[in-house]
Amino acid sequence: MLAKFLPLPLSMPATLPAAFGYPLNATHEAHRFFGAYWEPGGDELMITDGANAYTSAIYEGWIAFHNHPLVAPLWGLLQDRGMHFGSSEEPATHILIVDRVEQKLYAASINEGRSFLATQHPRRETVRLTRHEWEQLAAEITKKMRGIPAPSQEEIIAVYQASVATVQAMIAELDALLVRLEDGVVAP
Repeated sequence: MLAKFLPLPLSMPATLPAAFGYPLNATHEAHRFFGAYWEPGGDELMITDGANAYTSAIYEGWIAFHNHPLVAPLWGLLQDRGMHFGSSEEPATHILIVDRVEQKLYAASINEGRSFLATQHPRRETVRLTRHEWEQLAAEITKKMRGIPAPSQEEIIAVYQASVATVQAMIAELDALLVRLEDGVVAP
């Protein structure tokens, strides 16, 4: 199915997944492929790997990538071809597929991209719960969540500073690639 997608003529910066907020945290299993697009409802970066979908706290990574001088002209060409990855005003019709192993980027329609991402996960059987079982599960989850302490201000600042450093590292990678491209050393 990957052959149906448009490969982008741009090397994926090694720091791009982290700069986009993937994986979500240390306990979230990272998969080979994930997708990213912008959601107008809340003006948020959406991340999905086919099993999990969430809004990324590191939206600055998407904005920095999208607006970088190496990427912006390509983004414009994709939009001219009717590929829209979402904005503050419009929902996405396309999704950026990231191959973390091959370090390649692809454009796909949002429905085909989501379907493709789901194929990297084993099919799970639907779990049916009675109302009583559901209420017990909800109570157990609520109890566990109440036991999780809120992060301190210092912890929040440390996480934010780490995300800023990650985005800056991605920008530095893109800048270096742009310089090498301008010098005729490598293709994008």
